[in-house]
Amino acid sequence: MRERLLTGGAEALADYEVLEYLLYAAMRQGDTKPAAKALLNRFGTLSAVLNADPAALQQVDGIGETSAAALKSVAGAATATATMLTAAPNLAKFM
Repeated sequence: MRERLLTGGAEALADYEVLEYLLYAAMRQGDTKPAAKALLNRFGTLSAVLNADPAALQQVDGIGETSAAALKSVAGAATATATMLTAAPNLAKFM
């Protein structure tokens, strides 16, 4: 999965694989696939997961405070990047 991410970007991964990769850093042990799939089953899309309330994220089996915080930090970074690109559209061609 790491190789596909590095060579093809996030677009090369399924949404659950993106979530798996994000959760891997936050979860101490075990397989992150069940939690990633449970998040998508509950919220429907990757975007909805990232924009969900932290308390709602923690209602999903396998998602604790640390995992919810990791997902919210990614959402914040994505929002900041989108805001920057909207404010300075010429930067997009360098990314």
